Amino acid sequence: MSRSRFPSAASYSVVAPFLLVASLAVLGCTDANGRAAAGATPPLERGKFYIELTENLEGRVPEDEIAEFLITKQLLLHGFHRVDKKEEARFVITGSLEYTYHKELTFDYGGTSQHLEHQFKALAELTLTDTQAAADSELRDEWFDFPEPGLINGRTDRKDARRDIRRLAATKLSERIVNGKILQNKACRDLEYALGDPFSDRTFNDVISSYVKLGRPAVPYLLMLLLDDRPVRLSGEYPGSKKEGAEPVLYYHIADKALGEILMRESGLDLESTETYLKRVITGWYWAWEDAQGIPKEFRTLPEKRADKVPAPVGG
Repeated sequence: MSRSRFPSAASYSVVAPFLLVASLAVLGCTDANGRAAAGATPPLERGKFYIELTENLEGRVPEDEIAEFLITKQLLLHGFHRVDKKEEARFVITGSLEYTYHKELTFDYGGTSQHLEHQFKALAELTLTDTQAAADSELRDEWFDFPEPGLINGRTDRKDARRDIRRLAATKLSERIVNGKILQNKACRDLEYALGDPFSDRTFNDVISSYVKLGRPAVPYLLMLLLDDRPVRLSGEYPGSKKEGAEPVLYYHIADKALGEILMRESGLDLESTETYLKRVITGWYWAWEDAQGIPKEFRTLPEKRADKVPAPVGG
């Protein structure tokens, strides 16, 4: 089967951005409500979950539910289906998050004090229960928290600082949940660890092949790996890597190659790609997977609205 081709990084400056059109034969397609269309590749299915979280922001309940939204979206990307009734779910997530003002960070010099940022901290206590596991099983309950002194983050503007600590806390918790002992894909975790093992006799091409053999269940973990800029500690063959003075192969290069093999697309990402190009490629992969999974419309950027967003430089 032929692959859809992203414009190359080299031609990026002269190629207008295109909205990503998923390859129907491989990724499937969705209708206007995000449901998989007839004949489409079935979405990844890992079970039903129920989530109920409370958030407290400086002593008040915020109007929006950032933590619940971001954790839910992560689980949807991993093939879990949200239900509104706890008794219908196999996996139940409950808990609370509290955000408090930590301190103002200043730069003091020569008798003057200059404001740098407002710092907030997050405390959290969440429980994930697998209702189908035995009551005395190690895999029935799992706890996730930010104990004192908490997760700390800051921004110059106080309003931005409030928003960012909530997003950061939810993002970190969501990643820990899908990588935890109950929901983890151990094979994917082992492959990620292998990329950092300089004593392994495997090449990073072997790791890519192993991801490809795992297929679609590996995609959500590869999407997270796209955000990882650590250098790969294994040797291997990657376009341009043998040139004198070449940039190192990073984790996100491996993720991109594996995604290309699994989803039958080519991004054009290479060792010389700019950060802007990388961000657009990441956007493209996420949109492709959201479409393939039929993510509910309230949790994704719908195709008809993507022209108003930062589009990925991809073509059908």
